[in-house]
Amino acid sequence: MYILQRVIRVFFAGDIFAKSEGIIIAPENAHAVAAAIREAKEANEERIIVFNLSGHGLLDRGWYEAYLNGKRE
Repeated sequence: MYILQRVIRVFFAGDIFAKSEGIIIAPENAHAVAAAIREAKEANEERIIVFNLSGHGLLDRGWYEAYLNGKRE
């Protein structure tokens, strides 16, 4: 169950990124976004958080579609 929860958090981060930036990112990149979101939430001061985005997630659309349709919760 823990692994599935981590995966859902990653796709949630990818969903947030897609909605805010207009880019569907690969799950590997969504891990970086999820870590940046976690760092921002835990920061007790204003800071700049940099992460690497190295590819798109067009081949992962099926997983994103399942997540967005509530089939991956």
